[in-house]
This record gives sequence, C-alpha cells and structure tokens, in this order.
Amino acid sequence: MTRWTAIIPVKSSESAKSRIRLPAPERRILADAFASDVLTAVVASELVGTIMVVTARDDFPEGACGRRIVVLQDRPLPAHDGLNGAVEIGRLWAQANHPRRPIVVVPSDLPCLTPNTLDATLHQLHRADTAFTPDAADCGTTLLSASTPHRLRSAYGTNSRRHHTLLGAAVAEDVDCRVRHDVDTLDDLAEALQLGVGSRTRAAIDRLHLTAATPGVNMGTPPPQPRPEYFVSAAHAITPGTHLSHPHPPTVPGTPAGNREPPAGNAPQPGRCSAHSASSRQMSR
Repeated sequence: MTRWTAIIPVKSSESAKSRIRLPAPERRILADAFASDVLTAVVASELVGTIMVVTARDDFPEGACGRRIVVLQDRPLPAHDGLNGAVEIGRLWAQANHPRRPIVVVPSDLPCLTPNTLDATLHQLHRADTAFTPDAADCGTTLLSASTPHRLRSAYGTNSRRHHTLLGAAVAEDVDCRVRHDVDTLDDLAEALQLGVGSRTRAAIDRLHLTAATPGVNMGTPPPQPRPEYFVSAAHAITPGTHLSHPHPPTVPGTPAGNREPPAGNAPQPGRCSAHSASSRQMSR
C-alpha cells in the first residue's frame, strides 16, 4: 500500500478544548498532551509517510519535530471556517507535493490513538475513495480520508457525520473505539482513561491532580492494556455513502506478528465504544 499523507490540525492555545471545564492554562496543558500523543502515534504508524501539522501556534507540543513532519502556518483560530480551513491548507500542500498519495485527517484530540489502531483503520478507509470514522457519540467525525488530496472534502463541525455522508463519504464504523473517542469534556477524558491514553496525557492528568469522582473508577491505577490488533486486507469496490465493515467477525486467535501492543482479555471490541455507552463518569480534583 502507498504510504499515506496525514494532516493534524492543532488549535491555538487560547481556543483549545474550550468545553473542558477547567481554567484556560490547564486546558492548554491537556490539549498539548493530547496533540503530543496523537503525533507520537502517527509518527510510529507503518502506513503514514508524511505528516503535516497545521496550526497558528508559534510553539508546538513536545514531539512535533522530525524529518517526516511539515509544519504549515494557519490563520489564528477560531476562524469562521475553523477546522475545515486548516484541513484545506494541508490538502493544498499535499496536492502540490504528493498528489497521488492517499490522505487522512487525524484530529489532535484523540489521546487513545495508537499506531496499530491507526494502521488498522487506514487499511479499512483505503477501501473507499472517501471515507470517515464517526466519533463515539455517533454524530461527529474523527478520521477523514480520501484516495488523493483532490478528492478530500471536509465538513467538520456540528453533525459532521451527516454532512460527510451527504458528501458521498463511506462510513467506517466497525473500527477500534480508540480511534472514535475524541475528548471534548471531562467526562470524555474519564472515559478515555478507561480505554487507555498516551503517556503525555497520563502525565498531564497526574500533573493537574485530576481524579474520577465515580465509585470504582480510580485515576491512579494503570489503564487496561489494549487488545491485539487485526488488519483488513479486503480491496473490493465501495460505493459512496455505504458502511465499511470488517468482512469477518472481530475475533483474534493470536497476536499478529510485529504487533506493538500486548493483548488483554477485557479490552473493548472494535466499533463498540463501551466506555462511552457506560454510565457517565465525571472527573474532579
């Protein structure tokens, strides 16, 4: 498979994660941690070749450097077109530099993302000319992809799942729920911790002394280990607006060769964001 070009839009510090009910400096710490963990996962992906960080920031989270990362200057956010404007900046760069490579938008608020879950999802997205993964709430969008930059059309925002479907993108729902779990609120963050977050997000949670108020949820214990990954190799034609799903049930007889993530018997199944559908968890100090 041709290596992908990835766009990671990163909001300015002032506007990042405004729905998280914490003081602005603490929201920035969390947003930086999320972005750093996303960058770490994308850099370690076996399928991504070039990474574009599109941002209006003058500074970047630790880890935002390397030969494979291109930093593109965005207008100060929020702008009237918000995230979609940043995506367009990245798309135009990719069109000029890698016009025949597949392209994917990876939001910077996916702290549960891992290299293996990303690669497994890219295998599935590659089956359609344009495709996306819905968020855990099933009304928004996390990853958005196209077979070439020319085909990429983004409609992030309220009810983006519906808008991307209307634009003809296929829906990839049956993916690991860590790919679908974006974090916009403290409740989202508590649920993310149950799925497993990256090291910088975990360090930020500890630094801010955030705890889970719900009985039985202990922020001080290690997160559950992720399950082994499986990969989809089907390459049949997909019609726009259809649902992408795995051709076989998501069961794994053993750990695939080269897997970088240890197995666990109680980890969540792909496509079923169990932490999101469970009783609401709240975080506090």
